[in-house]
Amino acid sequence: MGTWTGAFVARTTRLRRLPFVAIALVIALVGVTAPRSMADAPRAWAVRLPGCDTSRPAVAHHADQQVLAQQPANGPVPCGMLTGWPTVETRVEVTNDNVVIQEPAILAGGPVAGGSGHMYGWGGRGQGLARTLNGGRTWDAVSVQLTPDIVIQEGGVDNNLYVDHDTNRLFFYMMGAGGPATYGHGPKCITPNGNPATVAFTDDKGTTWNWGFDMDHGCSENPTMLTGKPTVSRELAYPNVVYLCGDNTSTGYATTGTTGFSCSKSLTGGRSWLGTTLQGQGYYSGIAKDTLAPYPECAGQSSSAGAAVQPLPDGMLVAVMTCNSKTFLSTSKDEGATWKVLHAIPHGGTLRADSKGNLFLLRTVNTSSGLPPSGGTGAPALNLSHSSDGGATWSAERNMVAPGVASVGTVMFAQGTHAPGQVGHVAVTYYAKLGKNTTSDGIITETRDALDSNPVFWSGQVNKPDRPLLYNTPGVNIGITVLDFLGGALSMDGRSVWGAWVQDCGDNLVTDVRCRNRLPAENPANPQDGFAGQLVWPPSN
Repeated sequence: MGTWTGAFVARTTRLRRLPFVAIALVIALVGVTAPRSMADAPRAWAVRLPGCDTSRPAVAHHADQQVLAQQPANGPVPCGMLTGWPTVETRVEVTNDNVVIQEPAILAGGPVAGGSGHMYGWGGRGQGLARTLNGGRTWDAVSVQLTPDIVIQEGGVDNNLYVDHDTNRLFFYMMGAGGPATYGHGPKCITPNGNPATVAFTDDKGTTWNWGFDMDHGCSENPTMLTGKPTVSRELAYPNVVYLCGDNTSTGYATTGTTGFSCSKSLTGGRSWLGTTLQGQGYYSGIAKDTLAPYPECAGQSSSAGAAVQPLPDGMLVAVMTCNSKTFLSTSKDEGATWKVLHAIPHGGTLRADSKGNLFLLRTVNTSSGLPPSGGTGAPALNLSHSSDGGATWSAERNMVAPGVASVGTVMFAQGTHAPGQVGHVAVTYYAKLGKNTTSDGIITETRDALDSNPVFWSGQVNKPDRPLLYNTPGVNIGITVLDFLGGALSMDGRSVWGAWVQDCGDNLVTDVRCRNRLPAENPANPQDGFAGQLVWPPSN
């Protein structure tokens, strides 16, 4: 298994144009490791942190896997650990007081059923979350008990988390967990108002919860939650407008059957929701947008956009939209009621914004949403570009892929970039194959210099070199309900980037004793455990 051993020599607050050598030369001389003198440097501050390996600090590199010949001192160290509960498609968030929440944590009980092979809350339904209050040293399980308890099946997939860093409120979107419907892909998902999404929220680190129902986004595929300043609303029961953005009522299968993409909003901090049905919210892409209020720039062609809507400091919402073989930034200045094209942009990608309004696009090339490809698709790229003028002009793209990575699987552009104080700080979490490995590891790549013309990236492997996350063998990975997405989030203090992955129980469900030992205590259809990791900087940084 590939690994990094990093370097500690000298570091300044902003790193610019430090000497580097081509990654091919580094591999030829020392594998994917830093020189011995650098690997021996002390990192006492990280020795006692949970799951951290000070012998493998993050590697500093420029774009295109070009490793700095002189590794700066006091860079971050990768850490990783199991949460203690099985999981499926997973997300992670970090509160202002550095409480880390990973979802879902599949709790014990009930027969095998649902997308994750589990029935939540059998005999007392509850959505499970894994939580650590001490940086990963210990984890407990939080059960979000909802009433009325009439939804009998819940697969735990396509959920999401979000922290409003202005108030420290944590929001938890549940794909199909509320109202009068039994969750399950099929008729209930496409019945208007028949399967509302549940948005639960907590102000005390997950100990107690309240919730509300959004009628527009039940069964939505990987929607985005966000908060922003009010622009037209004057009477709010919460400081910010809360948004849930993504595909409207659909079959629950990869947005098929949806009428379009929209943002529902809450003026009550998540207790009640306003949507497109007689409540004033508009569509920003899809059939409904093209029919009701088409973009002139699309010239009659269909529009397409994902769920990655972002808030700007003034409350304006922005999203990447494509149509007519072109890509645009679509914006709403009235809290999602209407959407118009702001600028044409060079290419698509996943969008993030920081607290100063800088925009960042991550465009993936030769990656796979699922298992990293085995080869033949070309070199992978995580191409980062930015705009500091509202999207009118964009920088050249810089490939963030870590040194030694040969292929890239599922990718997450980390959340939290628009928290106060986060300027030019972005990160990506992903599955990757290192060198000629057939197994997959968990990688975090971040930069605090994303606005620089030649940013320094830091990359680290969160799992141990002798224990991969994915064995990539038949019969262990249970497919898209595990690898459709993963989690990534910046801590508000800027010290950590957290990621959430799954780890296979072993290389074979039948013959590997590590998998057999799980039975019958854990469902055989849940052979993946929740794995959390971080890149963490020294306290003074």
